Amino acid sequence: AEEQLVVTRRKLHAPALEFVNSLCHVLSLDKAVADRVVALRRGLLRVIKVREFAPEAVFHDASQTYCVSNVRCEGCRAVMDLDIARHAVWRCEYCGLDIAKRRIELQLVRDLQRMVISSQLQDTRCIKCNLVVRDNMVQFCSSCSSPLALAIAPSTFRVKLGALRTVALTQQLELLSSLLSTIE
Repeated sequence: AEEQLVVTRRKLHAPALEFVNSLCHVLSLDKAVADRVVALRRGLLRVIKVREFAPEAVFHDASQTYCVSNVRCEGCRAVMDLDIARHAVWRCEYCGLDIAKRRIELQLVRDLQRMVISSQLQDTRCIKCNLVVRDNMVQFCSSCSSPLALAIAPSTFRVKLGALRTVALTQQLELLSSLLSTIE
């Protein structure tokens, strides 16, 4: 099964702003009160002294996700995308049959192996011209003298590992947990 990793996790800085964003987002789901929600949001943002169109005033889902694509149900043979971080029980969305934890765990182990190998074998690229650097011992691009960066940022790798750790702990996936304990 081919996987697609989607990981989201943000730090929450201003509780009042997060509350306003979340409350207004939930209320805006009801189209009958959409106009009143816009006015309420504008007023609440004014109270906490945040501009209405400021980047921090935009709602972002703060929950963590980990999506595995092309999961096949053994019962009805349907293929689906499964967000394993948001659901406590993994069931087929078509027939309701439970999806085997062991199969998903083995897929996650393969994902982890690919992530580690990709991180270790990644290219160093120029920030400005995006060229791959051939010499691993230089600090600047030979064509434009700009600084270099890894193709996969270490922070991105840590966020993905954190998502896998969360899934392994909440779903009690022992093999995945033991492998994750050896990394970092």
